[in-house]
Amino acid sequence: EGADVALVARPQGMNSAFTNIVIDRSSDTRTCIHSPMAKDLSGEDVEQLLAKSVEADSPSSSPLLTLGVKHIHLDCRHPAAAAALVKAALEVPDIRISIDVGRPRAGLDELMPHCLAIFCNSTFPQSFTGKPSLVSALAAMLDRFPKAQFIVARQGSKGDLLVSRASSPFQLEEEGGSSGTLPVKCCRGTYEGYSTLFSDSWPLPPDAKVVDSTGAGDVFIAGFIHAWLANRPLSLALATGAYISTQKLQRFGARLGRDVAAEELPCNIGA
Repeated sequence: EGADVALVARPQGMNSAFTNIVIDRSSDTRTCIHSPMAKDLSGEDVEQLLAKSVEADSPSSSPLLTLGVKHIHLDCRHPAAAAALVKAALEVPDIRISIDVGRPRAGLDELMPHCLAIFCNSTFPQSFTGKPSLVSALAAMLDRFPKAQFIVARQGSKGDLLVSRASSPFQLEEEGGSSGTLPVKCCRGTYEGYSTLFSDSWPLPPDAKVVDSTGAGDVFIAGFIHAWLANRPLSLALATGAYISTQKLQRFGARLGRDVAAEELPCNIGA
């Protein structure tokens, strides 16, 4: 469906990992049955992939990362491979690294210190830090990982909370722009020296209903990162992620589909 898979590595003699998802309409629940690969992607696998030079005279040991790569997003799977990718990315200027953490996994302590942005669900921060509230837990995570400029916690229909360093170079809100015309409100505040943004969830269109929530969190992050890389304010990045997530909720499957018009994204309105 238009995805560039030229650099996708597939192990020889093994099936790719896949997940079967069973949706129970009566209880509105999902059961995920995951079938992993026979072995994890290794650091050596990543090093071999990165060493493939598209340009024969490339001086870098990881030439693929020098071909306009702007962002690397980690999902906490295959920790050894992720660590090798992060190590290579740190040698290339101006590559942003982010991570999505939903529960404790091997390798987190090695990966999270290098991330500029952290995405999570609403339960992980408190279980990870032992703090009594979500905002205090997000602040504690910023205390622990000084390179992170902000953390976004997704709360489903309750909206999304972003906690940012006051010194962050990324603009929080649009000044005199079009965000006031959007059907979501973004409220700014402070917490113990940190800046906070809370954004509503994007409303469903009239007569629409939630069909399948599979992948809604993933496309939220994709929408947020799209706006962030376009240097839009973080409030519009939250709105863009929320809009994309709501589009996904109205479709079956884990992917958004190709019928979402880019010009309708909140981050592109008035840009």
